[in-house]
Amino acid sequence: MLNRSFIYFLAVNLLSISLCAQKNFTILNDLNYGKVNCFKTEVMYSGDQDLSALMKSLISYNYSNMPSNHDLTLDLYLPTSNKKMPLLILAHDGAFQVGYKSDPFMVYLGENLASKEIIVASVNYGLGFIVSNAKAKETIHKSAQSLRAAVRYLLESPYGRYIDVNSIYIGGASAGGIASMYAAFVDDGEFEKFYRDKVAGQAFFECMDCGINKNKTKFQIKGVISMWGAIHRLDVLDNNNIPVLMFHGDKDETVPYDYDYPFSKLGFQHKSSGRLIFDKLYGSKKIKENLGNSSELITFYGEGHSPQYIKNSSNFNSQNCSKILSKIYSFIN
Repeated sequence: MLNRSFIYFLAVNLLSISLCAQKNFTILNDLNYGKVNCFKTEVMYSGDQDLSALMKSLISYNYSNMPSNHDLTLDLYLPTSNKKMPLLILAHDGAFQVGYKSDPFMVYLGENLASKEIIVASVNYGLGFIVSNAKAKETIHKSAQSLRAAVRYLLESPYGRYIDVNSIYIGGASAGGIASMYAAFVDDGEFEKFYRDKVAGQAFFECMDCGINKNKTKFQIKGVISMWGAIHRLDVLDNNNIPVLMFHGDKDETVPYDYDYPFSKLGFQHKSSGRLIFDKLYGSKKIKENLGNSSELITFYGEGHSPQYIKNSSNFNSQNCSKILSKIYSFIN
């Protein structure tokens, strides 16, 4: 005779199998899309509710291992369909120092959007820098290169036949949102100027579609999704017709909603040492003012950084997450 615990175990597992069978997408983990000269990190970092979490990650970061070539991987959320579908590249948060492609929020977006026939690739990108203004900018450059390389790889991969080449989107959260803005709006000459303005003697940076991998397919970005992201210069947005969907808390003290130094809650806007590391950023409010009707800004009033989470918790804010998901789906479709 079957005991109750075994019957319960059997019921739970049958339910799990049933739910998996109903999924209309496949997750392909750890697809290698290139190499980049960077630090190696797989530190899980969920949002920025508590800056001490980031500080602890940085303290434990092994800077004795100088940058070297590391594999870049992505997780692909591939809908079960034979038709051409939009592609969204997603970049995690983590201050360009830590974070990982299987961040819970990236998984949430990947699974839910894939279920609606949007191909999603959550990517690891070039991370890590010895703290200085110049090295921080180099890492932003590597991250933007990485996102574009992921698009090229996917277009030339066996999964490319499912991608609608006229519907390619790049997005991300926090640092990932910043990287997405650069990947879409900053061309080679502008990036060099961005560096030369601050770094004496800097002569050349690899073009945005050079390095990382050998894939060469050209593509156009149809839209950008910046979640609590920013950009250093507004003039790079001029004469661009790429629409941008933005989400931001108006009380964000990590990435400014308006115009300020990042991590303002640490007082960097008042300390000369902070200014040596970070430049001021134009947040979503300023970007919206610059782009006008070609952008949409969803403001989470009274919220700080990472509004996808309940404050001081690792639990999702279901209302905010549902709004983000719905707006992204409408933006892409």
